[in-house]
Amino acid sequence: MPISVKELVAAAKASIPVCSIEAAVERLRAQPDLLLLDVREPPEHATGLVPGAEPVPRGLLEAKIGELCDDPNREILVYCAAGNRAALAVKTLCDMGYPNVTCIDGPVAELIEAAAKGAP
Repeated sequence: MPISVKELVAAAKASIPVCSIEAAVERLRAQPDLLLLDVREPPEHATGLVPGAEPVPRGLLEAKIGELCDDPNREILVYCAAGNRAALAVKTLCDMGYPNVTCIDGPVAELIEAAAKGAP
């Protein structure tokens, strides 16, 4: 029997590292060389990005990650509109051999606001 998207996302979140918006902002402040990926679609990117984020649509992630990250051990944070696509993206990256990938779980508007306030 097929599973729902909700079940698929829940299973992904149960098997990957997930952090809050607050924890993500702290990590971004502490590690400026951290790779931050925005896996929303281009029209969504036009509404705003977290400063320093690389926009790479979820559907292109597997093809683009090698261009964006030449060190598979580099720490990567991933976000989307609400955390669901990010969770699936992180699961994929972990499956591809990137061990230090974390999903930021929460609304992108809150992340953008928190990142702006938390900027050094």
